[in-house]
Amino acid sequence: MRARAVWKERGWEEEGVIPKSWIKDKAVYWPPGTDASKAMQKMDKPDKNWRKFVLSKVKFSSMDKEECVSYELTTAAKDDEEQQVHSRPKRVVKKRTLEDFVEGINMK
Repeated sequence: MRARAVWKERGWEEEGVIPKSWIKDKAVYWPPGTDASKAMQKMDKPDKNWRKFVLSKVKFSSMDKEECVSYELTTAAKDDEEQQVHSRPKRVVKKRTLEDFVEGINMK
């Protein structure tokens, strides 16, 4: 089972598809090192040396990894539609001309 989750890491919100077993007690556990892809493929269980982050929310869960990945795309499309509906029209910039401005006269 996999999940699309959002967690806080060093003050930033991170979002990704991770094994559901990495989520416990309102926390996301992450394997040590910089590359977690092997642990994701093997669906490793969290160990006591894994890093712990605060879980913000679980957006979606599925047995199929591709469903979790595509869930982000469908929610992003909905957000784009909402932005278009609620966005303000762009302001038209008017060219300003000064009445007492004189062009072409050599001022000495």
